[in-house]
Amino acid sequence: KYCLLVRLRFYRRGGRRTEVKIRMMKTHTQVWIAVFLLFSCFATAQIRLDNAQVPAVKAFQKGETYMLDKSYKKAIRWYERSLELQPGLSAAYRGLGAAWMLLGDYEKAAYNFEYLLSIDPFFSRILYYELANLHYRSANFNKALGYYTVFQNMQERSFIEFGANGEEELAIEAQYLAQLPYELRACNVMLDSTRLAATAEVYNLGPQINSD
Repeated sequence: KYCLLVRLRFYRRGGRRTEVKIRMMKTHTQVWIAVFLLFSCFATAQIRLDNAQVPAVKAFQKGETYMLDKSYKKAIRWYERSLELQPGLSAAYRGLGAAWMLLGDYEKAAYNFEYLLSIDPFFSRILYYELANLHYRSANFNKALGYYTVFQNMQERSFIEFGANGEEELAIEAQYLAQLPYELRACNVMLDSTRLAATAEVYNLGPQINSD
């Protein structure tokens, strides 16, 4: 379990700042929902609003609404619609990945996160950790270890390089960093077990083994 303290800061119309604090014990899946809630507060604010993009933003917001209602399949449809209207909308790929993850389809979740990071490597640092978790759950231990290592190496960079996401992620990131040594060890154990199983040979000695 994770002990999570998150402070959400966002601005309502008129410039009034709202701050919400969450402190509770959470399982990994609950932490992921908290991460989504964190970004749902300000993801739309990161999208540049011009006339061409307003329909895409509205579709994205509907996706967020369905996510918060735990209607993940409907959320996926609206995120996909927002991408049809505005290809390359980074936040929509994150929403798609989160929805597929919560539906238990880790391969589709990983696909969306990987695509997002391919077009925007500095969108989110903790996304590398989440992507590693998805690959671990899919028994893709090499990729999991690779993304855990990238997440670890990215600690050398300032959170400022990750834009608005960087600062807002710090509380959750601290929890992930505390778990990272255990995740790395688990990956290495699974990889060693896989290699051992691949090299082991079983011989059928037959029924005459004890005969003269």
